[in-house]
Amino acid sequence: MYSTDYVGLIVIIWAILGYFGLLDLGLSRAMTYCIAAQSKDTSTQGFGNILGCGITLALTLGGFLGFVLAWSSDFLTLNILRYEGQLASEMAAALRFAAIFLPAILLSTTLRGALEGLNDFQHVSVVKLALGSILFAAPLFALPFGGSLPAIVLIIAGARLLSVVFYSRRLFSLLALKLGDLSITGS
Repeated sequence: MYSTDYVGLIVIIWAILGYFGLLDLGLSRAMTYCIAAQSKDTSTQGFGNILGCGITLALTLGGFLGFVLAWSSDFLTLNILRYEGQLASEMAAALRFAAIFLPAILLSTTLRGALEGLNDFQHVSVVKLALGSILFAAPLFALPFGGSLPAIVLIIAGARLLSVVFYSRRLFSLLALKLGDLSITGS
């Protein structure tokens, strides 16, 4: 089982990953607005441009924030959280794993925003329910793999990657888009 300190670290990981999902600088809300405005037009040509820009911004912002988190993981663990020894090394490793998957976390919220702009709330709700269940059960799922913090982060990241797959498949099927239809140039 997990010690009190370990549970505290798990909660911190949940908080960090959750806040980065919220800290998309309004990108998901902007995506919702732009997709909703475009859906009033009879042309589907603009969807590829909107999605291309949104996906590019999400991946760029996620990459930058991931770099900052990875770069500062040791400092955060030792100086802010003040952990030492085995807990410190696991937390630093977990933060670095989380940093790798930040682009997927922001991409997930961006794609969710696009689906909400198309009023596809049923699909979004089903994926959010499954994702939330996996996020809270991640420590339980990690027990067969030693229950380490990096294993928990990998399970959470895997769930986020699955949400990206489900959101993108649904979005592309609703809009009848192919990957080549995405553009950031506006033409």
